[in-house]
Amino acid sequence: MDVPELYEHLGWHLSTACRTDPPHRLLTAHDIDSAFKAVREEESSSGRKKKKVVIEILNTAPVLKEKLRQRKAGISSSASEQRLPSRLLYTKEFDNVRNKLHCSDHPGDNIFCWVDATQPNTPHYPLCTQDLQEWAKHLHQTQDPDNACDTLPNTLHFDEIRKTRKERSASSLERVPTEVISPIRIHNHIHLSSAVNDMVISQDGTRTRQQGHPTTSPPPLKRTYALYIESDDESSDDEPPQDIEDVLTSAHSRYPTMNFPQYIGTLKDHGVLYLPTAAFFTTGFYKEQIGMSDGAAHTFWNCVSKAYAKAERAKGRRKSKGKKKARSQHDDSEDQEDIPSIN
Repeated sequence: MDVPELYEHLGWHLSTACRTDPPHRLLTAHDIDSAFKAVREEESSSGRKKKKVVIEILNTAPVLKEKLRQRKAGISSSASEQRLPSRLLYTKEFDNVRNKLHCSDHPGDNIFCWVDATQPNTPHYPLCTQDLQEWAKHLHQTQDPDNACDTLPNTLHFDEIRKTRKERSASSLERVPTEVISPIRIHNHIHLSSAVNDMVISQDGTRTRQQGHPTTSPPPLKRTYALYIESDDESSDDEPPQDIEDVLTSAHSRYPTMNFPQYIGTLKDHGVLYLPTAAFFTTGFYKEQIGMSDGAAHTFWNCVSKAYAKAERAKGRRKSKGKKKARSQHDDSEDQEDIPSIN
């Protein structure tokens, strides 16, 4: 969505986050969805004791903060505007910094990163809008508007970043599928009679009591030893994954001008044949590898994300119904089943 220039420096972070963490970007509808998703995840992780989580809106523009301090001190706005540098003076530098530091590996988070190419693992360090402004200001002062932005500027602001800013973890750069171990519920309702407890097996295979006298077959057990495994693996009655052609057709029906069916061949050439595969990639993949424009890539990724989330919810509902049915059948037959007597 188009955001007026007045609000282009807005950011957010959770009330439970560390104050030294950089704020997240708040420009697009996807950024807003990410904020509410983060709140839900934080609340669900608190367990039974619910904690209050609040989204705090921040203004990352340092000029506006300075104006606020000067207003409190009684300094006129006209005098402060003369002393404060305007971002209009280094618009070209700012656009260059924003383009060079845009990171396609983080579409749902702060999208700007400085990559330290001098390190073997090339770590990513998150940057906020204020960092970009300080970088652009430095390029303007050094008269280097087309700088490649490979090295952090030697300023007090970035010296502080070198000391305090932490690199992004590898888990935030890659979407690694997690294997969920199925929980096992054991209903141990075995009631052994004294006859069974006193039995031993002799070398010739006959059953005798511990006193040495032969014995007859013990009475059957009153209940069975029931083992019920809840599995999260896909069962045979799960719906097949949605074909990529159906995904493109659905997106085309909503946004016909973007002509999404034209990308069918390219997507298949890259092995993107089904909805789960399409949901794995980021907008950077669709722009650089598939050839979509910025707007088409973001729109298609949004359609894919919603369709995949809907399919996962439907799968969860089917599994939940199946587990409830299995539990009900097991509980009904638990008191009726007996282990046959041993002859």
